[in-house]
Amino acid sequence: MRRFVAFSLAVIGSAVPALAQAPLDGWDKIKFGMNPDQVKAAAGITWNDVVKLPVPGGLSIMESKSPVAGVAGEKFTVRLTFSGAPKLTTIDLVSLRNLEEKPCNALTHKLVAGAEQTYGAFAPDRKLIKSDTPDIVYENAGSKSRLMVQAGDSPDTGKTVIATTRRAVGKAVVNVAANFNAPVKTDERQRQANLCEVHVSFDAP
Repeated sequence: MRRFVAFSLAVIGSAVPALAQAPLDGWDKIKFGMNPDQVKAAAGITWNDVVKLPVPGGLSIMESKSPVAGVAGEKFTVRLTFSGAPKLTTIDLVSLRNLEEKPCNALTHKLVAGAEQTYGAFAPDRKLIKSDTPDIVYENAGSKSRLMVQAGDSPDTGKTVIATTRRAVGKAVVNVAANFNAPVKTDERQRQANLCEVHVSFDAP
């Protein structure tokens, strides 16, 4: 614990939020273990109806009706996943935008840098890296974080770039991920419908 606190102070000075030094219990006023009614009462966000998924053990999801301010000053739709109990297990801040590849990459780096200030340095999950996986590169993000980036190009789906990184805070995990897609043009006069989907998600211990 002392080593972690010292590292955080060296990276971002004395303005270290309390969450960086304590077990991660959720995001903002939304806490792991809450049920949908408790979330609605606490968060100050307007929600769509809970949707139950037909899966073994039972899962349900709930999504905010409109975007809210989240990491690094950006706005996100909040998607929540509840266990069958129901208890909140995952908080996913997601944003879908029509951006070119470079602005999408810049947004991803901005989110990593913003999340780093609160939770500490992020790094790719080595368990997900296969030694024979081609086309993986690593990019520095924030002051101490790294992104794992994989790009591909298909005549059917177009260009795809996936970037991921994570930060364990106690037994909980914060993930930052981006998925960029530039679909194949079927007509040169067609406007390019790029999709930049970014996530900052929080998984319960």
